[in-house]
Amino acid sequence: MNVRIPPVLKPGDPVYLLSTARALSAEQADGLVAAVKAAGYRPVVGASLKARHHIFAGDDTLRTADLQRALDDPDIRAIWCGRGGYGTTRLLDAIDWRGFLVHPKWIIGFSDVTALLAQTVRHGIAAIHGPLGIFAQSADGAAAWQDTLDLLSGKWPQYSWPAGTGQITGQASGTLIGGKLSLLSHLVGSPGEFPWEDSLLFLEDVDEYLYQIDRLLLQLHRSGRLAGIRGVVAGTFSDIHDNPEPFGLTLHEILHRAFAPYHIPLALDFPAGHVTDNRPLPLGIPAQLAVTATGCRLSFQP
Repeated sequence: MNVRIPPVLKPGDPVYLLSTARALSAEQADGLVAAVKAAGYRPVVGASLKARHHIFAGDDTLRTADLQRALDDPDIRAIWCGRGGYGTTRLLDAIDWRGFLVHPKWIIGFSDVTALLAQTVRHGIAAIHGPLGIFAQSADGAAAWQDTLDLLSGKWPQYSWPAGTGQITGQASGTLIGGKLSLLSHLVGSPGEFPWEDSLLFLEDVDEYLYQIDRLLLQLHRSGRLAGIRGVVAGTFSDIHDNPEPFGLTLHEILHRAFAPYHIPLALDFPAGHVTDNRPLPLGIPAQLAVTATGCRLSFQP
């Protein structure tokens, strides 16, 4: 997969701030503006950043127009999404990508924004699975925020972390794709899903039941999407539930059971997902994964 990398950001570059999904509070919106300004960039406040329509950051028409404006503007160097939740997929069929492809820029977000990141990579432009704007001033997320700023400035992350129980050792290389497991499953068969072939797959999720995680992974298996992946990086699965009658497998056991038949490496407990310390991952970029008995390593080769 030939993916283009958006230009490196320089001090004073304009960064567009919006929300494709749920509404931010005034405090959250102001915090994102202040954090981007403190990073040395010029915040451009989109119409959706402080809008509200029921749970959404403005109605679909407003959010679509705001995203389109950000994509089309040749001067914008990055688009930072404010919040996830639900709503991004409702916009994508109305978006015209032609201007963005002439003047690509980094798009940053995660959770529901997985749908936007997937369609960006599908169009041949790298994107960043990283902190949403609502975490801009979180003390616990300071390292992840700084790592994201470093990535925007051209410094590629290199990650090492301890081994997890149930991992599968091995080495693999491929193009990094992924995000929220439930979104990846919902995108199957749509024109905006990630290119799966020869990929390293990153997964995370929040507020799911163990049996639902098993079902989502089974859907990816039965759809044939897992046949093209070369390795798996499992991040944080936060606030996971079980039924009064237990499912019978732990999260790690579910992941191991899903990927062991493919004979590919499985790294567990990568620090990214619905946690404040949500380390950025450049999607669409060639990467190498090494999983050993003592630890895991993920590096990038753009």
